[in-house]
Amino acid sequence: MKFGKDLITGIERYFTSWKSPDDPSTSLYKFWVDTNGYPQIFLGEGQGETLRLGPWNGVSFQGIPEESMNAIYSTEFVVNQKEIYYIHKLKSTTVQRLLLAWDGMAQRL
Repeated sequence: MKFGKDLITGIERYFTSWKSPDDPSTSLYKFWVDTNGYPQIFLGEGQGETLRLGPWNGVSFQGIPEESMNAIYSTEFVVNQKEIYYIHKLKSTTVQRLLLAWDGMAQRL
């Protein structure tokens, strides 16, 4: 799973929530990488932010505790000339997903 921005094409990859548990149309909630200034991850409703994970310090985002080693997946934040993105890479055959629920709550399943 990879989300962020392609700086060449301008394409952004981000999460949006469903409008309700029964309505899969796009809601107001969005989980995105803000590339204005130093890249940060935000969760917000509309254009406003409700959660800021802070800038990347080379190991983790400053607004959340450092993720411990995990046997299922690894995480990485990449900033280069072509793109800025956050990625989860599977280390095993276990399937996992990140869900942004209709109420703006992010869940790792």
